[in-house]
Amino acid sequence: MRWSLAGLAILAAACATGNPPTAPTEFGVGERAVAQAVARTWKSLLRVHQQAAPAALGATAQGVEDLVCGVVVRYFNAQGQEQAEYDQVTTARVTAKGTCAGSGITTTVDLTLDDMQWSRPSFLANGTTLGTYDGLSVHGEAKNLRVPRQPCAYPTGGELVARVQGISITVIFNGTATATATYSRAGENVSFAIPLEGC
Repeated sequence: MRWSLAGLAILAAACATGNPPTAPTEFGVGERAVAQAVARTWKSLLRVHQQAAPAALGATAQGVEDLVCGVVVRYFNAQGQEQAEYDQVTTARVTAKGTCAGSGITTTVDLTLDDMQWSRPSFLANGTTLGTYDGLSVHGEAKNLRVPRQPCAYPTGGELVARVQGISITVIFNGTATATATYSRAGENVSFAIPLEGC
């Protein structure tokens, strides 16, 4: 386990007083890993959307040029019948499984995008992501992320639940460039902000 500076200070103080060492209350490394995972999940979702549909639908994917996604994409109409390619009128659902890589980090994704018809002002994202950030494995589960299609938009609702080191962190989106993460550890409720990349 990697110790933060605050954690080392607590350990040193405990040893100096002869008291047994206690675990640090700071979860800084885990918070950084989750923040990175959320930012990468957001970029992966936009890149998958851009890759699955024509460029006009990928207008929200600004700033993800550095991310390469090798995913298997499947298209379905509203009746659940598979389609050979994306149709802006009839394609209701897109699924994508594979990896997204960039900046030395690879994220495994298994995503479902609903409301993919061009007439819909937003699409709905669900699925899972898995990657290693700050040396920690982070498993994320996207739940009903509602993403507007206009450029520079952020999720207006839904959440991402990230699990790292046995701790579950819930990240809420509200349409702004900052998501809010909350979790409980050692009897404390903690919240912190996560900036999302955009325009």
